[in-house]
Amino acid sequence: MRKFKILRWAIQLFITICILGICSNIYIYYILSSEPIPALSVDITPYLVSMLNVLLLITGLWYIHQSFTFFIQRSFFNFKSALYLSKGGYIIAATGIISFTYNMTKLAGKSREELITNIILNCLMLIIGFGLTAVADIIKKGESIKQENDLTI
Repeated sequence: MRKFKILRWAIQLFITICILGICSNIYIYYILSSEPIPALSVDITPYLVSMLNVLLLITGLWYIHQSFTFFIQRSFFNFKSALYLSKGGYIIAATGIISFTYNMTKLAGKSREELITNIILNCLMLIIGFGLTAVADIIKKGESIKQENDLTI
């Protein structure tokens, strides 16, 4: 249980850092900018895609955080923690897919190393997301086995 508590606090810290990063990014680009409306003078698509990815990542991490909270409060095998873990996994996988799709459409101007790094990180997000959904299925199966054992005794 102690490891889950540490991991839960680490996820809370990471979510807080991401939210502070979004707020500081908005503050720097829109409030401290010398141009009257900086968003209209440049292409803001990369900015919006990165903000969407960060918001999806925060949402996925929040679901994983909720799953760990149910692990700590109840037991390892419960339906709610598996449901939250599965949702978090799908959202993190969606983040990887969106980022991969956007990076593949913007190939021009990127170095080979940057392209390979982006592909590796996006595939890692997909693997982590689908891995979390697989763990959620294991937890669901463990819950049904636990219920059968409780009824047998």
